[in-house]
Amino acid sequence: MHEPEDQANSNPRCQSALEKWQLGMNRLNRAEAEPELLGSAMLSLHGALEDQFRHTLVHSPRLSGAERLKVQDVRQVQWRDLCDLMQNHVGLSDRDVKYIMKMNSLRIDAGHGGEFRGNYQDVAAYADFIKGWLGLTENTTAQVNRSVINRCPRCQSMSIKALELIHHQGISVVERGRGKTETRQTGLSLRTAPPQKMKSSSALTWFAGIFFLVLPVVGGMAQLFVQALESIPLIGGMLAGIASLVCLAIMCLLSAYPFYRVWKFNKTEYPRLLEEWRRTFMCEQCGHSFPVDTLG
Repeated sequence: MHEPEDQANSNPRCQSALEKWQLGMNRLNRAEAEPELLGSAMLSLHGALEDQFRHTLVHSPRLSGAERLKVQDVRQVQWRDLCDLMQNHVGLSDRDVKYIMKMNSLRIDAGHGGEFRGNYQDVAAYADFIKGWLGLTENTTAQVNRSVINRCPRCQSMSIKALELIHHQGISVVERGRGKTETRQTGLSLRTAPPQKMKSSSALTWFAGIFFLVLPVVGGMAQLFVQALESIPLIGGMLAGIASLVCLAIMCLLSAYPFYRVWKFNKTEYPRLLEEWRRTFMCEQCGHSFPVDTLG
């Protein structure tokens, strides 16, 4: 019989593996102050890995059509079957199979209403393990050797964490009494913070600088140029008019550039930087940061 899953995971809004992982991370962050949430965090995280494994297998060309249909049926293909298929067709290592089944046994106890026997470090490490699979297998069917992937490319240490996880773990909410709370953040969490969108205030700052410093200079030079053109016989007036329009267009472009710069960054650069941040890991031993695509 298929083990019951976290009730939140059955919600249509939490169907993707990444959404379940994020839900699990939210619960894990709160579990430092509320340990009873560890079991719920484990359920969400484990559900995220299950969804990702099924998604990977369904899109694997190594499986037949009948096998793909079977993988989608949670009653026919359970965790042991999933691990066997991932090991045979995708490259899941023996070590990772044992690790997943060990965590699955903890998850079953919590899912059946029993006491969760793991601790915060267990769930945090498992979340990091799952995040690696989400980053590596999302939108790809690449075969992965996890025994290599779990190592830092510089020092070969297996103590690696996603920047996203490091950042969230360094944020805590402290009770100050009388219903007041204070949010605290470690230095490492600050250093591993995600990229931020450019604010409109930065565009206004640029605009003010251009308006008060650049435009007067450009305007003064344009005025001298127009006066020089006006002194030309016959066509001087026409040339001066054209030059005035060109100068006006240049000043308008200079005024609009700060707002275009902010829009361009938020539209193109920010999504790319955020995706790179989500795929970047840090080695806890040597401090080296590296994109997940370079693993293995």
